[in-house]
Parts: sequence; C-alpha cells; structure tokens
Amino acid sequence: MWRLTKFVIVSVILMVFAMCGYVIMQKSRSSHTIQQSQNIVYIPMADIGNGDCQRGHVLPTKPEIRKLDVRQMANLYHSYVENIQVSCGDMKRMGLQQDGGWEVCDDPLVRPKKPCLVYSFGINNDFSFDDEMAREYKCEIHSFDPSMGRPDHRHGDHVMFHSLGLAEYNGKSSKQWPMKTLADIRQSLNHEQTTIDVLKVDIEEMEWQVFPEMIKSNALHNVTQFVFEVHITLKKVDAAQAKYFTALEIFRDLYDLGYRIFFTHRNKWCHYKSKLAGKQRTSCHEVFMMKVC
Repeated sequence: MWRLTKFVIVSVILMVFAMCGYVIMQKSRSSHTIQQSQNIVYIPMADIGNGDCQRGHVLPTKPEIRKLDVRQMANLYHSYVENIQVSCGDMKRMGLQQDGGWEVCDDPLVRPKKPCLVYSFGINNDFSFDDEMAREYKCEIHSFDPSMGRPDHRHGDHVMFHSLGLAEYNGKSSKQWPMKTLADIRQSLNHEQTTIDVLKVDIEEMEWQVFPEMIKSNALHNVTQFVFEVHITLKKVDAAQAKYFTALEIFRDLYDLGYRIFFTHRNKWCHYKSKLAGKQRTSCHEVFMMKVC
C-alpha cells in the first residue's frame, strides 16, 4: 500500500513540475510574441528590440549571394519579395482600390503625424494616393513625374506637383526630361534633415539604377515608410542572373539599413511562365517597408 501511495505522490509531483515548466516556456514565448509560419518570422511592432533587428527572413551576405547560380538567385528573390518580416496591425489603403492605390501602415510608431512629409514618384496622371494622404494625414505632399507634359503647379492645398523625375544622376534623360537624385531633390526643397514619413516610388524598372544611388548617398537616412514597385523584368521571361544579383544586393542593403517588409503584393499584369521554376511567376511586386531598426 505504501509503495502504491509513494508512486502516486511521485507521479503527482512530476506532473506539477512538468506543468510549471510548460507555463514558464509559454510565458517566455509570449513575452517575445513572435509568430512563425513557413520559416518566416513576423515581429509585432511593439516587440521590436535590438535583438529582433536580426530576425525575419534574412538574406545571405553579398559574397554568399554571389556564389549562387541563377536558379538559386531567382528562388531567393521571389521568396524574399513575397513574404513579410514585420507585422502592421493597422494598414490603410490610400487612393484607388485598383492600380494606383498604396498601403500605408497606421500603427502608432510609424503613423504619419502632422507636420508630416510625403514624396510620391510616378504619378501617371493618378493623384488618388497623394490626394488621400493629404486628406487623411494633412501631410505636405510632393508629387513627381516628368512624363505627364504638365508644368510644376499646386495640385491641391497640401499637394505640390513637380515635373521632375527620380534618377541616379542630375541632368536630362534620353527623352529630355529633367532628372535628379533623391539627395539633390531633398536639398533643393530644404528637406535634408526633415523626416519623410512615406516615400513612394514607382518608376518602371529604373529602380535598379536609382536605389543603389539612394542607398550610397544616404538619402534614405530618415525615411520611415518606403513603398515601391519592383520590376525584375518587363519581358515575359526570367531575368538575367546579373539582374537578380543586383536586386538581392539592394534588398540586403535595405535590410542592413533597418527596413523590413510589412506588406507585399503581386502585380497580376506581370505574370509569366518561368523556365527556371517550371511554374507561373510574376515579375512585378509592390513592396511595403518600414524602418524599424
């Protein structure tokens, strides 16, 4: 009888210790509140700390990327731009629901707060994003597009239009459009030390030349939300290896600058049959990043 009682007591004690250990482990997990799905780590904004800056679908280093073959680079690129790294609890669609509108994160840490500043490159006669940002947040909006054939003008109470393009140089394009770097545009508008709350860029494949210059010149040093469309190719075939390498280098640099993807969208008009993957892919992605580190 004593042996049986002793066995029961020991069993109960072991169960209590096991339950305590489980509770401690769960509390430890919940204190970090990191959710994992398909090997991608989502970090809630409120829980971001210095250690968490190294989390979230980290790309290989540039020397490591250089060693990959074209199929590996392509797979890595599409995996990276199609997954999020940090969660935004409150996203708002600014502008049209169809092409022309863009998401903005409205979480308290990154929400545009008056006085706020927005740069919007690539208008194509659609001011819906710019107008709604002005109405919603009362930000100072600067809209840029040299292709519309319209002179500089005040589009609205908070929106100024510039017939000017974004480039990696200062001068005239092959179409004789005036072009400037982001650093020079900020300087000319006296915004060098002003935070840009949202920087939107949609410049039809020119991003691969422009983004490296923006990074090198430190023109992104105080940009909170960086939203843009990337076009790995505008043809219905896989991009060349050099293009994938350039793109991965840029995303690695943005990661090192503290930018994390909070939303991504495949452009349905850019689908093609990939020979590298043996399946359909899209070559155009709208990528939404916020600076968290």
